[in-house]
Parts: sequence; C-alpha cells; structure tokens
Amino acid sequence: MALVICQNGCHGVYLETTEQFDPDKTPHGGMFRLVEPYKGNGWSSFPEHEGVTGAALECPDCGAPYLNSSNRVALVPGSEEAPKKLGPLTPSTPAPNAVVSPEIIARIMELKAAGKKPKEIGEAVGLHYMKVGAIIKAAS
Repeated sequence: MALVICQNGCHGVYLETTEQFDPDKTPHGGMFRLVEPYKGNGWSSFPEHEGVTGAALECPDCGAPYLNSSNRVALVPGSEEAPKKLGPLTPSTPAPNAVVSPEIIARIMELKAAGKKPKEIGEAVGLHYMKVGAIIKAAS
C-alpha cells in the first residue's frame, strides 16, 4: 500500500491505497482508505466504494479534490516500503469538521491579536492552520 498526498490543498497524508488501486485505471473510492490515527479519532472520508469518483474523492481535512487535471492521485514516493509519515495534524487533533469551543476561538483571536501566524496558533491550540485561518476569517 502507498500513502496518498492531498496535492491540491493542504498537502496532508490521510489516505493509503488498497489492493484495488491500479494507477492505470480511473481512481474510485474503493482504491483508498483512511489511515490511523485519523480513522480511530473519528475522522470520515468519502465512501470507500467504486461508486465514488472524480471530485467526490476529496481530502478529509481541507476538502480539496485528490485528483489532478490528468485524473490521477499523488503518492508519497517510496511509501510502499517506508514507515508511515502522516500529517500535518497530530493524533490528538479533532476531525476538521468538529465543533470548536468558544474558549478555543477566544484563544485563537487572542493569539492573532498578539501577532501570531495561523500555523503558530494552530500548534498552540491543536488545530490545523487552515482551520485556524477559516475561524479567524469568520470571526473578523
């Protein structure tokens, strides 16, 4: 199995290929599965069956499509043999669509007012920097 990169968005690694994966065929949901620790932390992804294709194959973190303009996914080079390098989120990070508490939002805005960048804020509060950016934008 190989790890799959979100090539059009956050560049995170949340999926791996399954036995059904064939680089010479049009990708579909049955060719991929969510990896740990994300699966165990309650993340969800597109349904893992043949009926899911095209733009429906999207990153569970940022929502960007996995397929490029050539209708292909990007694989982590050598990941079939390499230990899994997942990220950019930590295993304790909640799913991207999880509700963020008012206390966390207040902390985000406090750090923003102190001049911190979204990546620094995300590390401080345990959220992906793209989610932090969306929260800042919505709160402004």
